Amino acid sequence: PMPPLRLALHQGLCPTGLWKAPRASHHSDEIRAAMRLGFNGVRCHQAVFEPAFFEAADRLGFLAIAEYPDWVGRPSQRCGPAYSQWRDRLLS
Repeated sequence: PMPPLRLALHQGLCPTGLWKAPRASHHSDEIRAAMRLGFNGVRCHQAVFEPAFFEAADRLGFLAIAEYPDWVGRPSQRCGPAYSQWRDRLLS
């Protein structure tokens, strides 16, 4: 049987680069810290996370649910950058 899900909300913020990891081991370290706290996954909140985050999660057996940014109506200047990131991820 599957263990119960114990998920945390992950904003994806890094101490030195906002959304860019400061070093290669950052994602693995962060995931291991969450696992020590009893979490077995995260919901990646309203951002386009680095592929390295998902690769680290896969290696460590940690569930990562991606939630891409959303908006109401047509893409506008306000959501243009998020829309571009979302489109690029889906088409890559």
